[in-house]
Amino acid sequence: MFIGIDIGGTRTRLAASLGLDKPEVEDRKEFVTSDNFERNLQNLFSYIDLKTQIAGIGVSIPGDLNADKSMVVRNANYTPCYLRSPLKKLLLERYRCPVQMDNDGVAGALGEAVYGNGKGIDFAYITWGTGIGGALVKYINGKLVTSQLDWDKYLCTWEHACGGKYLEKMYGKPAKLLTQSEWGTVMETFQKELLVFIDKVHFQRVIFGGGISLNQSARLQQVAKQINDYKIKMEISGLGEDTGLLGAFALIR
Repeated sequence: MFIGIDIGGTRTRLAASLGLDKPEVEDRKEFVTSDNFERNLQNLFSYIDLKTQIAGIGVSIPGDLNADKSMVVRNANYTPCYLRSPLKKLLLERYRCPVQMDNDGVAGALGEAVYGNGKGIDFAYITWGTGIGGALVKYINGKLVTSQLDWDKYLCTWEHACGGKYLEKMYGKPAKLLTQSEWGTVMETFQKELLVFIDKVHFQRVIFGGGISLNQSARLQQVAKQINDYKIKMEISGLGEDTGLLGAFALIR
């Protein structure tokens, strides 16, 4: 039994799968991500403790991790309680199985590359939800290489203009409650930031995941039409809300 954990700024999702080649995501659970690390940890334990013969745990988590991927050390803007927390160490000690943890953008990109629309191709992956993060996927000598995007260099101004938390601050309400006119303004800015991003990374294929991407897929498709002259191929993750969970399974694999 393999366990996937997708920690988000708003909600945390968990699921189990018997295999990793084509994970059958089952027995799902989700809870509101708390500001309290111990509360989140007990929610994780209460789910995993009911499982038997755990062969591996994958964790997708916001923020920048240290070199050995054991701890979040920076940019845990929406999950501050996980900053320098011993999450991986505690999971290893309790369940005595391999635990793989990485940034949520990297995990999402890897999930797309292994299980989704990104099989066998180079692409940039952008997760648009509470914040904006992502990674680049490239095949070098036939080997899949995933690299986290430097948030300060590529995503900072984009998130400050269009990230879910910033939209809520800007308009005084959740993104899902924005009017058509307000969304028009947001998407105009989003398109400009996307083109700046493409100019920096020189990738012509972008796959979008994350809650806002899924909820605003029609608007993203409209952006894709408007930038058609730039020869950029845009698409929404075919993994839907399971992108983070499948990314966690891909980390184990």
